[in-house]
This record gives sequence, structure tokens and C-alpha cells, in this order.
Amino acid sequence: MRESVQLADTSRYGNLRSRRHQRDLAADYRALRAMERVTLYVEDMTEILATAIWTNPEDMPVPAGLEDQLSTAMLACGEAVETWDADTDEYAHAREAVRQLQIDMNSSASPDSPVDVAASLAMSMRRILRTVQTEEDQP
Repeated sequence: MRESVQLADTSRYGNLRSRRHQRDLAADYRALRAMERVTLYVEDMTEILATAIWTNPEDMPVPAGLEDQLSTAMLACGEAVETWDADTDEYAHAREAVRQLQIDMNSSASPDSPVDVAASLAMSMRRILRTVQTEEDQP
């Protein structure tokens, strides 16, 4: 992959149109890597949800009191990824929704009410938000 990016960067010197449409390939590559990381987190979340749905609900439960917070956090994270800007209201709302999910999850966890699914999803959402913020901090 890197060889292709380097080859493209080298070949642009012979392309007169490239002077009109100069791009920062390093920034584009960083953005691509960030999107790839987010995609991996989303795939992980999909697998967790599929396991929770298709196995016995007693084996992988989502505690009854956390469905709304989980739904709110997931929707908010989706909106934050869509804007891809850590300085937006969508990003702040997503951070707060995930934080509230974690607080509620930690206070409701017990041997009778495990929070494995919600905890895994919350961790993935935190990683997604951190990726968006980290990419925004890059020069």
C-alpha cells in the first residue's frame, strides 16, 4: 500500500494538472488509516451484536435498563462519525452519551445482570470517538 502511495506521489511531478490540484498525500493517507480503524471498530460492534442476537439471550444479555442508553450512544456516535469533526455538537453529544452509558452500566452491573455486551460496545464507541478526535488533531 505504501509503495503505491509513494509511486503516486512521485508520478504527480510529471503531471501538469497536479500543480493545479495539489494534495497533501500524507494527510490523505492518515485520514484513510483513521477511516480504516473506525471500520474495524464497527465490524467488531457488528459481530458483538450478532452474537448477542443469535445466541441464547441469557448467555449474552443486554441489561433491561441499558437499551435506551445504548441506542442513544450508538446513534450519536454514528452522527459524530458522519460529521468527522471533534469540535461539533454531534461529537460532544456522542461523548456525553457514551459517558452516560458507561456510568449507568457500571452502576447496574452485578452477577445477576452482566454488562459484557454493553461494555464491549461502549469501548468500541470510545475508540471510534478517540480516532475522530486524534485525526482532527493531526496537522
